[in-house]
Amino acid sequence: MAKPDDLRDYFAGAFWTAPSFLLNIVSNRAGEFTGATGSSRDISNELDYQALIGFRKAADGILTTAHTARTEQYRRSRYAPLALVSRSGDFSGIPAVEVDTAGPAESKVYLLVRRGQVRSVKARYSSPWIQVVSIGSGSTFRLSFALTRIGWRRILVEAGPSFSSYLIGKSVIRGIALSITDAESMSPLDAAANALRNLGVVSASLESADRVDGTLFTRWSDIHPLRRS
Repeated sequence: MAKPDDLRDYFAGAFWTAPSFLLNIVSNRAGEFTGATGSSRDISNELDYQALIGFRKAADGILTTAHTARTEQYRRSRYAPLALVSRSGDFSGIPAVEVDTAGPAESKVYLLVRRGQVRSVKARYSSPWIQVVSIGSGSTFRLSFALTRIGWRRILVEAGPSFSSYLIGKSVIRGIALSITDAESMSPLDAAANALRNLGVVSASLESADRVDGTLFTRWSDIHPLRRS
């Protein structure tokens, strides 16, 4: 893994239990997931980006929220289709949804909304790459069921800390791929501790740790979330 491009193939070939949700998220050693502008790009780097592409190549689809897609200005990916979930049914301001030139037109974008919003969302977003999908009452079970019906088995979650913590708390996330971009020579357990705690993870098993030029790539399984009353 001497060059950034090598990371794509490395992570694309990493073991991934299916069916399952794998959370891919970047942090610094302070446990922060965004920087000054509120975007993960503030703390990410080229190495982390190449790892992300590798996971996308291995995934059947990418799940994120409309909020994250709007903040990060998501485009349609040539590696995997997108699924965007929204409580309000508002997908405005997202290039992948609204802009013809924001990625391949054949790359699908699934808009996941509650059953009562399906008709209005279909009327508002009618581009050929859009498909509106009901997730019933919006529960994690209905979310998982909808993605399974699409045919996805390896689901890459790229959401921010709030939605990620929610999925972890509901025991939806089976694995976490956590990149710490300023880990330097810190041990994996120490470098990841703040980020895992801020995600609501009480304990987890470290499956692997790879370090490239001070950026640490960790994989976690057997995740035990904080149980909130």
